[in-house]
Amino acid sequence: MEAAANGHPWGFEYLVRKHQGALINYFFRFTQNIDTAKELSQEVFLRLYKARLRYRPDSKFTTYLFTIAHNLVVNEVFVKKRPESTADSNGAADAIPSKNATPEDTLIDEENKRKVHDALGRLNERERSAMVMKYTEGLSYAEIAEIIGASIPAVESLLSRAKDKMRTSLAGSTPKKRD
Repeated sequence: MEAAANGHPWGFEYLVRKHQGALINYFFRFTQNIDTAKELSQEVFLRLYKARLRYRPDSKFTTYLFTIAHNLVVNEVFVKKRPESTADSNGAADAIPSKNATPEDTLIDEENKRKVHDALGRLNERERSAMVMKYTEGLSYAEIAEIIGASIPAVESLLSRAKDKMRTSLAGSTPKKRD
């Protein structure tokens, strides 16, 4: 980010290459639309580029980046209630099935993903955002706390409630494991 602020185009290009996939994945978890996820990702990088001269490395860059992303998802998805659309074949950022996976295993995996997505969709904005940041993006409690403007114990409590709600949502539809 410092290189980008100093006018080196390769600095910003590096940031985009390194973090674009994570941002698209983050937004896809909320919108279930790859085009919308890409659009929101581009908006984050536009905001980041505009703020490059004001950037101060007070915290990790990813914390700064996901603070922008979190604020954007709250505004665009939850406040404006941008319509979510179902994922299509272009939108699924799913893993390629293993060579040993049977068609039944593949169907079970798809059904499990749908159930988890539905359960995630039942969470409120803060719970869903915290779950995605923690378990999809691998951010620490401290980073999540800084991004959403909460204390670490509040994030722990938020994640605990979110996991309990998801567990309840998934009760009776426990994902089947492969042998």
